[in-house]
Amino acid sequence: MDFQAITAVPVHMCRLQNLKTLSISNNPLLESLPGALGHLPSLKSLRLISNPSLRTPPNEIVSRGFASIKAYLKRLAGGFTECRRTKLMLVGLGGAGKTSLLKAVMSPNKKTAGTSGEDITNGIDIMPWTVKTNNDIEVTYNTWDFAGQTLYYNTHQFFLSKRAVYLLLWSTRQGYEHAGLEFWLSSIASHAPKTPIFVVGTHCDQVPKADIPMDDLQQKYPQIAGFHFVSSVQGIGIAKLEEDLIQVTLEQKNMGEKVPKVWLNMEKKILAFRSTRSTLPWNTIKEIGMEDWYI
Repeated sequence: MDFQAITAVPVHMCRLQNLKTLSISNNPLLESLPGALGHLPSLKSLRLISNPSLRTPPNEIVSRGFASIKAYLKRLAGGFTECRRTKLMLVGLGGAGKTSLLKAVMSPNKKTAGTSGEDITNGIDIMPWTVKTNNDIEVTYNTWDFAGQTLYYNTHQFFLSKRAVYLLLWSTRQGYEHAGLEFWLSSIASHAPKTPIFVVGTHCDQVPKADIPMDDLQQKYPQIAGFHFVSSVQGIGIAKLEEDLIQVTLEQKNMGEKVPKVWLNMEKKILAFRSTRSTLPWNTIKEIGMEDWYI
């Protein structure tokens, strides 16, 4: 089934009980494979190459080879959930207002009283944030608030993810020249070259007009999704930033990805240990997996 104009594999293919080899490659419109393919008893080879629109199974599964693809499809056939989850990474220099912005965007009135010295982020703060669109679509972000002190720069690069949306903050009070935007833009471009970035100028209520070479930055870093100016204390620009953030997030390929329910069940069971343990032994993980036949 190579070089076809199909968007999905026909369901009747799942009835070919003696099928041993299947090649589905170079199909630019193909989006998904049926989970029932994973139950074909004789299937020993599944070739998936150059299917740029393929979402089910995701690239991370396809890259692991046939055994992982078949296992994923088999579990998918047992039920799945369309997940709309991603990481929201807040980066920038210390004092740019990352924590304040996060508080503002998560608050009902889109404002915050700001932060005190005790609220300075050390390392990375991670917390969930679920937002519902006007169409009643829920998007869940795992927000990663990165400390802005240079002490942490060498370690931050290990956490820059492709499955994410970035908010790169800079303080308009300090000016573009001292914002360190080039460092963060080049770092993100190196580790996550196609991931969208919003460049956000903070404290806009204190600076009448902030100069930033938008056209030059956009040309150099085409993954920039937009420029915003906000005030977390006054609530200026927060709602618009959230609106654009959700819109760009929903345009990402991994949105609505089909995740087997057994995977999500296992995740819930592991997360339930958070309140009592910081680590889990491998034997405990295996026991949890065996309960749902994940392992």
